Amino acid sequence: MKKVLLATTALVLTAGVASAEMTLSGGGYVGMSGTTDDLAYDSRFQVNMDGSVETDSGVGVSARIRIRSEETGVAAISEPRITVTAGAVTLSFGNTADAIVARSNPYGSCVGNLGDYCGTSVWGSDFDSNDGNANATDRVRLDYTAGDFTLSASGQLDGGEDLQVGVSGAMSGVNLNVAYKMEDLTAASYAVDVNGTFGSMNAGLRYDSALGADAVATLYGNTTMGATTLSAFVNNSDAAGVLGWGVGASHDLGAGVALGAAIADGDAAQAHISFSF
Repeated sequence: MKKVLLATTALVLTAGVASAEMTLSGGGYVGMSGTTDDLAYDSRFQVNMDGSVETDSGVGVSARIRIRSEETGVAAISEPRITVTAGAVTLSFGNTADAIVARSNPYGSCVGNLGDYCGTSVWGSDFDSNDGNANATDRVRLDYTAGDFTLSASGQLDGGEDLQVGVSGAMSGVNLNVAYKMEDLTAASYAVDVNGTFGSMNAGLRYDSALGADAVATLYGNTTMGATTLSAFVNNSDAAGVLGWGVGASHDLGAGVALGAAIADGDAAQAHISFSF
């Protein structure tokens, strides 16, 4: 997402701090979503506020909050995410994704331009303010990066007992993602995702299970032709034995604006104009 720089010059704070800046970004959409025979109007506008500072020794500290309003007209300010980076190690506090979301590529199988329909049973948010939710789960996540691989571990700061670990990386042009989550020391989730890019096409295979439920195997892919991206997934998520599926299309109109539509399982449907700045 293209950022609008608010502080165009570095601010020298102290002898131990090199520079600081604030950035503003955001986006939204307007359109229809629901079922194929019952579509309803929906919209969203959000603003992301990011601040960062780096010391002379190379330690970086950054923070983000998000303001989001939808067609209900109720705006919410999210809890903050605070990130500290030193060399190959990054610590994220507060409103941040757990390791299974950060490392298992859960959005890779999503179709359309909003990412609402996806072929995964292990789900989560990178930033917990979906649907105006200002009360995110407070977490701490440790990331360690070595070459093309990143290892993550995370847990809750608010007394929860869940623990997540994951690793992601690339080898010979193939992206590998593996993650495991133990929630309340009783139920586990896991995800394995392998994907790669071949010319204008990206294809992947995902295998995951949420909290001990039956595992879901998903084949997904997308391809870009000019300004248009087509995406699809198929999986075994239907308990009746019928394959789950989703198809979507997104057309780039330029300047961060896109026109997109998606349908999943023959019933769920949406069509939107999305934008980012």
